[in-house]
Amino acid sequence: MRIDLPFGGRQMSIALPDGIPVRLLRPAPVEPHPDPEAAVRKALDHPIGSPLLEEMARPGQRVALIVDDITRPTPVALVLPEVLRRLSRAGVRSTDVTIVIALGSHRPMLPEEIARHLGKAAAGYRVVQSDAYDEAQFENLGFSQLGIPVQIHRTVLESDLRVAIGNIVPHSDAGWGGGAKIVFPGVAGLRSIAALHLRGGEGPPTAFGSDITPVRMDIEALVAEIGLHFIVNTVLTGQGQLYRVVAGHFLAAHRRGVGYAKEVFGIAIPEAMEAALINAYPAELDFWQASKALFAGVRIVRPGGRMLLVAPCPEGFGPHPMFGHYLGLPSATLAALVERGEAEEPIAAGGALLVAKIRDLFSVAIYSPGLTEGQITAMGFEPVRDPQAWLARLGVGELAAITHGGETCPYISGRE
Repeated sequence: MRIDLPFGGRQMSIALPDGIPVRLLRPAPVEPHPDPEAAVRKALDHPIGSPLLEEMARPGQRVALIVDDITRPTPVALVLPEVLRRLSRAGVRSTDVTIVIALGSHRPMLPEEIARHLGKAAAGYRVVQSDAYDEAQFENLGFSQLGIPVQIHRTVLESDLRVAIGNIVPHSDAGWGGGAKIVFPGVAGLRSIAALHLRGGEGPPTAFGSDITPVRMDIEALVAEIGLHFIVNTVLTGQGQLYRVVAGHFLAAHRRGVGYAKEVFGIAIPEAMEAALINAYPAELDFWQASKALFAGVRIVRPGGRMLLVAPCPEGFGPHPMFGHYLGLPSATLAALVERGEAEEPIAAGGALLVAKIRDLFSVAIYSPGLTEGQITAMGFEPVRDPQAWLARLGVGELAAITHGGETCPYISGRE
């Protein structure tokens, strides 16, 4: 059996071993929406739990229009024109609208990336990037219910109307992306993001695809206080085409969207597997993103089982170069370092805490042209030069092959 995996802008063909039953896990073959622009208009015409956007907007209001960055597949250029049209129809001047790119702790986007991500409709509008490393951009608002320090971008706080465009896929800490998460940690400062990742790293590596998690609840309680007035969230097919759009209240619309996302990415299997081949796509830009695909394997591989993660990682470790260093520490040492507050890069340490738990529970191998064998070995993983040869030597009785590990949420029937 041969499968083709989306890998760094091309297809990587892998022959799976003969004689081993293979369970192929990929997003459900749902039909993409035949008219994406009409789907956006319909969602905005029928908001969930909220008035129409054009009824909420008023002339003279300052509007913060928050969008995510290129690490997310959100079709911002599809949604943005209709949102801007409705704001204009309500009397909001273009000079009163600021498009805020929610970088979280990711690198700034290049001008050409911004132009491609936002599309032509953004021309003439003020665009700012939320740079977590620039303290001057943020205002301190105390602490969340979990005790996380809250720093939010001043442009967002100073606006009268806050609108967000995002996408819904599984997430390792918050259960699902989208909704309130674009505000916190999307437009939060470094101390906020670091503390949030550290708190997520304290829990088990099983939040991926969960409806409610402690981190999700904390985020939503905080954003309810700050105020996120309207969201537009998309759900895509496994091929990146539009499947559904939801709009309205940041809680009610998001919950509806999670239901749609489960139709695409929630895949049931009857029992746990001995091993899994996991392709990180579409979370494949760097290892910070690609490591999230391991959480899909956690949901279906038996403890002590084997996983092979394949990911191109053209940007190496990504925005957190200490991530690999922390993964190279024994788990107890890393946990103690975090507990004492001595981690030089807390965001990377929090992420490493969670991934290290997977490393300790499973046997994990990695194939990644963007990382050296030495880097992979130093993190406590097995480096792989040839995925096909590794699979041929696997010697297990069954194998799961996950084609879209960065967004697929497999589960054992009866456990959801």
